Amino acid sequence: MGQDGVTAHEIYIADNDLAFRSAVASGLETAGFRVTSFSDGPSLLAAMRSRIPDCLLIDLNVKGNSHADLLGDLGSRVTTPIVTMADAPDIELAVNAKKKGVSDFVSKPCAAESVVGRIRTIIDHHNEPNNKVDLSHFRGGDRLTPHEIG
Repeated sequence: MGQDGVTAHEIYIADNDLAFRSAVASGLETAGFRVTSFSDGPSLLAAMRSRIPDCLLIDLNVKGNSHADLLGDLGSRVTTPIVTMADAPDIELAVNAKKKGVSDFVSKPCAAESVVGRIRTIIDHHNEPNNKVDLSHFRGGDRLTPHEIG
């Protein structure tokens, strides 16, 4: 339970990079979230057989699964918001992730505090209608049609 009697939101992080994963986990825990970290996709999927977190933070290069397979498996099984991360992503990668149910996309490297803020916003707005992933800041985003954006 949090300080005000409200149960803390639970976040699962899957990322190969121990230093980044630890920094983000620490920032999330300081902000009042409960965090479980994974270094590979199969461990994340195994944990989700018994418990579904409030949000997933997944690096698209996490070991053990291709990002398409992992997101496809998760997107078909959960309504939990998924935030994906990648080093130097392009618009095609971001659009494909969005089509698989991703709620937001983080370009790495980034500050842990930035990720914490985005996770908080995603969870706060998860049930609002017309949630959209902002793809305009990705290389090639200016070429998207309204259909691809929406």
